[in-house]
Amino acid sequence: MPPVSPTVNMEDVDLGKDRTNLIDFIYGKRDPAESVSPSVNTPALSVNSEKPISPKKIKERKEKKPSSRVSCSTCACFVLLLLTIAAILFAAFLGHHLTKQNNEMMAVGNETAPLVACKNITRTHTKQYRPIIHEEDNDEQDAINEPTVEQLALPKSIQPLSYQVSMSPNGTGIATVTMNITEDTNTIVLNSKDIQISEGIQLLKPISNRVRRDVESGSGEEPEEEVAEEKEEDSGIKVKSVNIDENLEKVTLVLDGTLKAGSQIVAKIPFASKGSSNTNGLREYKMNNKSIFTTQPSYAYMRHVFPSFDQESFKAPAGLTLTHQNGTVVVANTEVKTHMDGDQLVSTLDKTIDPDFVIGDLVSAETNTSSGVTIRVWTRPEVQQNAHLVLEYADKALDELEHILQSRLETQKLDIIGVPNFQPGNRVSRGFIVLPEEDILYNDKSNSVTQKVRLVRTLANKIAGQWFGGITNPEEYGTFWLNDALPRFLEIEAVERVLNIPSDDLWTLELEEVLEKDAASTARPLRVKKVHSSAGIASIDHEFLGEKGAVLLRMIEKSIGMNDFIKGIRNFVSSYRSSYPNDDGLLKSLEKAINKKIVGWDDEPLDISKVVKTWVDQIGFPLVSVSKLDEENLEISQNKFYNDNETPGDVEFKNAKYWFNWEVPLFIAPEDKNVSWLHETIRFPLNQSDTILLNSESSGIYRVNYEQTRWNKLAEQLSDNFAQFKPEGRARLLSDSFALANSGIIPFEVALNLTTYISKETHNLPWIIAARNFADLVRKLEDSPLQDKLNAWIYSKVSDKFEKLSADSDDYLSSLLYEQLIELLSSIKPLKSNHQLNQIFQSKFLEPCQNSSYSSQCSTVPAHLRDEVYCNGVEFGDDDILEQITQFADAEIDGQEKDSLVDSLACFRDPRVLRRIIQQNLNSTSRTVQLLRNMNTRPVGREVATNWILDNWRDLKKKFKDDPESLNQIVDAGIAVDNERERSTLETFINQHHKSTHPLISKLDRKIEGATSDIYWRKSRNSEISDYLNGKFKGPEKEQVKDEDSEEM
Repeated sequence: MPPVSPTVNMEDVDLGKDRTNLIDFIYGKRDPAESVSPSVNTPALSVNSEKPISPKKIKERKEKKPSSRVSCSTCACFVLLLLTIAAILFAAFLGHHLTKQNNEMMAVGNETAPLVACKNITRTHTKQYRPIIHEEDNDEQDAINEPTVEQLALPKSIQPLSYQVSMSPNGTGIATVTMNITEDTNTIVLNSKDIQISEGIQLLKPISNRVRRDVESGSGEEPEEEVAEEKEEDSGIKVKSVNIDENLEKVTLVLDGTLKAGSQIVAKIPFASKGSSNTNGLREYKMNNKSIFTTQPSYAYMRHVFPSFDQESFKAPAGLTLTHQNGTVVVANTEVKTHMDGDQLVSTLDKTIDPDFVIGDLVSAETNTSSGVTIRVWTRPEVQQNAHLVLEYADKALDELEHILQSRLETQKLDIIGVPNFQPGNRVSRGFIVLPEEDILYNDKSNSVTQKVRLVRTLANKIAGQWFGGITNPEEYGTFWLNDALPRFLEIEAVERVLNIPSDDLWTLELEEVLEKDAASTARPLRVKKVHSSAGIASIDHEFLGEKGAVLLRMIEKSIGMNDFIKGIRNFVSSYRSSYPNDDGLLKSLEKAINKKIVGWDDEPLDISKVVKTWVDQIGFPLVSVSKLDEENLEISQNKFYNDNETPGDVEFKNAKYWFNWEVPLFIAPEDKNVSWLHETIRFPLNQSDTILLNSESSGIYRVNYEQTRWNKLAEQLSDNFAQFKPEGRARLLSDSFALANSGIIPFEVALNLTTYISKETHNLPWIIAARNFADLVRKLEDSPLQDKLNAWIYSKVSDKFEKLSADSDDYLSSLLYEQLIELLSSIKPLKSNHQLNQIFQSKFLEPCQNSSYSSQCSTVPAHLRDEVYCNGVEFGDDDILEQITQFADAEIDGQEKDSLVDSLACFRDPRVLRRIIQQNLNSTSRTVQLLRNMNTRPVGREVATNWILDNWRDLKKKFKDDPESLNQIVDAGIAVDNERERSTLETFINQHHKSTHPLISKLDRKIEGATSDIYWRKSRNSEISDYLNGKFKGPEKEQVKDEDSEEM
């Protein structure tokens, strides 16, 4: 037998047949005397016992007794192997357990010790990450049990008759409540939120005596006369305890006796409310070390001011006695009488439902309208010179509204008060309007036409609210959509009449806002239901309700005709406004106005109520598609428009009654006068698919899609002769094409091809739509490989137009477009833009303001450029520039200029400074919101804003626990989500703060949806845009992209 090779490989050993060779393999070849006879089954591996171990090395071994044969069964070997593995695992587990126990004991022993640095120590993380949970966050994962309607409701055993409250601006006072007992009860339950009830509550019983009064002789009166004298005496019932339920916003007075049905009781309740900068009751606003106190126009506000029966069915008149500093005045929604009391003033307010007032150092100017209404405008003395346009525009707006509605105000006095950084609300107070000072002042030196439009829109909206804003549903705290929609509709109509700005242009821009918001899966229907608490109101987007509700009303107006629509509105104001709940009154008025003259899709008289319900009871809007069936027929159909399919909608709003089917009025060009109604599909026996154009005046709340050949034809027609379409129609085509391309319904080259003509465009409205979509592309492709090429392509489109615009134009659309292009150019050509803005900052701000205390009096920066110039100066300036701007902001008396200066601080590039600025301005919600919004437009600030909110959430939720509306706005402005990392961070944050973020979940979901859409868009659209910019296209010829880096802006 041939000898075995000296080298034996592991893979050559057959463990199932010969374990002897395994032992030899591990321990080496043994002495022949020690060898075990090889197995007969493995002749190839048998070893000759007479051969040496190695031909090169021979070892002398001592003679040993032959050992007995050693053998091991397969089962025994397997058991030994298992025992070995078990021993190893046990040793590892024991070591891990002892180490873990030791570390935990050290952690417990040093629980309160400060953290110290540990050098040269590496500890592996063997546990899943668990965030640090503070004690006040222990309930974040608790189930959310929102109060029911029954729990929130007050007992019906007591009905308030009146209030008489004495208080000071710091919130301390005594509330005297006269009540009628309707059922036997031993408790008094009132609404109270963040009010401390002091000791010494008295329960009195009113008595009325008839007494004789002596009359002076010669007065002509009877010598003796009996008069009623009202007195109060102790009722004999005491308050045993006071129980406060902050969740239900109630305080319960537990009595030691029973109040009998049919009796009256007077309760005198000492209290101390939290009058501060973050409350929905009495709020303090500060400006240059002066305070202005005002009640907030929020629903259920009285419970924040004094203990009250603060629910619609328990309303009772309240009279106030206010003690305030000498030199201040009280303006209220009722008659005010003021007298001196020592070194202070005391003002008495006549009783009224929901008393509202402002206390501060204010001066007034007034005028009388043609209808006899006295308008008084109240401002701080320092800015009175900038209030001259408020009176003029308020007078004109009121006159136009009275003409449209053919109705007069219910009051003959209208007070308009400007308060710096005021946080507006949605509750209406008759004859009393409080507005942010910045919205109603106009500085001839520093303001532009955009401020005039802002002023008129603000005034018209709030004045129109005097007719409509008080239409509240007692069961649901004013979630009635017409409260917001009708004033918004009339506001736009008033702007056309006061400033001669075409309302069609304004409506086109208004529709853009609605279509962008309502396409989101997180959108909400107009008719909001199941909201019964003041906290629930904070989660409602009243801005969106007003916007969509207004464009819905305009769509109805265009569908039935302006004359019948105005007739219906007037009929609603005069007869139906208070006769029917919800929107039934308006719908009945409109049906009466059209008088069955219009037929719907089924050739039956148009059912306005049914039409409106399909729009207010479900989210979103339709995509109307036009397709050619054959040479003689075309078909128009509808389905819901989606931004994308990556963000599923809320199941709650998948309305099974309508299944995303709308009653759609089809406005067909050229005049949009021919209205056909689309129910599901409609066919036209006409060969006009090459000429049909829908919704060319932006009258309908829908987008339109055409066949590919039709889109290409439209691009050619625009390029050849764009004037054949109205400006509103050109704007509509640009808007719809980009929206459809973003959603993946049509190729992106279709939308980009439509812009081929844009350099020829002469009207500003299509330009505004194009600039918005260009800016959106720049944002989505920022830091991508396509960024430079896209920027050059957009610059070639807009540079000539920008050169033709004037910074001092009095045209509103020109002003808007100039602002948009300035911002766009700062993104696509930052070096050129920054250089130009910096020159303006140096020559028109720093130099003329060297020896001035107020920048509003020395700055010559054009109004259109002021925000951009100040921001750019701070962003690229040093610490000295920051300090100079800060000093100007602190001293400034003009509210608008102060806002511009403070907002520019958000552009600084030091994160530490940015965090400090946010903290310093946190007492002003409006200023904080603007700062955060501005930070999110800058790379450094964007990271700071979102992280600051997440890092300081515990403090924020505590600070704003009584003002959820302000917290909503701060979160909406401050949190920005753009990529997967930021989305994941926000989702984790929401999971960790489940309970406190629940009231904000709609806004946070919207942020996540936006990020998800952008992420999906980048993955699915980049290649299309890349192909287009690189010349790979199928549509009309595209102009070549040139690199304009060397050109001047």
